[in-house]
Amino acid sequence: EKMHQLTNSAEYRLRFEVLIRGVWYSDEYVHFKINSEFEKYSINVSGYSGDKANVLNSPYSNVVHNGMKFTTYDQDNDLAPFNCGLQYASGNWFNWCGFQKINQEYGSYYFYYVHSPTITYCRMMMKRNA
Repeated sequence: EKMHQLTNSAEYRLRFEVLIRGVWYSDEYVHFKINSEFEKYSINVSGYSGDKANVLNSPYSNVVHNGMKFTTYDQDNDLAPFNCGLQYASGNWFNWCGFQKINQEYGSYYFYYVHSPTITYCRMMMKRNA
């Protein structure tokens, strides 16, 4: 709810950073907004720049996160026939569970840039645009 309130009060940007095998990668979106509870806190991003992954706008339609509703273990808002939040023990803007799972349990299999179980650190940050 707080992310919705913040991103609706001003323009914000979103940045993901992950450490994989000792190398930092990042994705940034110039425009970032979380919609209301009524819209199940769906995410909207645009204006991508980064290290090649564009994790919220995968080229594979079944794993695009942009525009998806937020799913948790007890709120199944994804498009999969099962609950991705329960499957991956995390909350996320899942479609069919797919490409970006920055919130899942540490040590879990993770798809980001390459299939990689070796992410040692990850963070998601937001910043108000100037």
